[in-house]
Amino acid sequence: SMLTSTEIRNADDINDLMGSMVDGFGVLATELPAATIEHRVSQWLPVGSTVVNPRLPSLDVPTLIVAGREDNMLPSRQEAERLVSIMPNAKKLDVRGSGHFVLDDRVNLTEAIIYSDIDPFDKMKAKPKDPILDWALPPPEEIKEIVESRVKPLRRLTSPIFFSTSKQGSRRRGLSHLPKPSDRPLLFVANHQFGGLDLGMILAQLIEDRGIAARGLAHPVVMQGQSGANAPPMGQPSQPGIRETNDNNF
Repeated sequence: SMLTSTEIRNADDINDLMGSMVDGFGVLATELPAATIEHRVSQWLPVGSTVVNPRLPSLDVPTLIVAGREDNMLPSRQEAERLVSIMPNAKKLDVRGSGHFVLDDRVNLTEAIIYSDIDPFDKMKAKPKDPILDWALPPPEEIKEIVESRVKPLRRLTSPIFFSTSKQGSRRRGLSHLPKPSDRPLLFVANHQFGGLDLGMILAQLIEDRGIAARGLAHPVVMQGQSGANAPPMGQPSQPGIRETNDNNF
């Protein structure tokens, strides 16, 4: 159509094109009167284009240009290509299946910007975080809050007692015979009979007595739909202590 095939070379071309489109904006009449559109197209746009266009080549700010691939109202795709060709740090995003009103509820603009090629937060450059090797204990105040709110009620209810065994076979109350924290991996196997309800108490005791930052693995079924009183004692998978098993850690 004329709207999507017209070549725009300068401000006069834009003025001519917009002038021929005024009658086609009837679809917006209820929201934007035709007289207002005509004034903006004929009086504002040519002047603004004349001022802005010469400055675009020097605009070095990372820019994401979003255009609807099926825009039949304006030549958005061609304009996006033009801007990308003259702006030194611009990238284009063609939204398939969208017309002129591209930013509807199907498009999450925040995610589009964050995960685009302009990479405003250097996510593409950052090393992917390994959920196993890069895990670290949360701040002490967060651990204290979790222990107070989720672990201590279970301790009062069950009165757990911990024992540890030395290399020579002697058993002692407490966890003093457990190896000290080191760079070496430590496999700790606990009873699965209680459905993981005791896991929070075990993890908390390991942290408090030996400074061991252990993590528990729970089956995905256990982690679904748990909140409030039924929540895992040391937090959901995204919180410290318990992680959902998956292909990377099972």
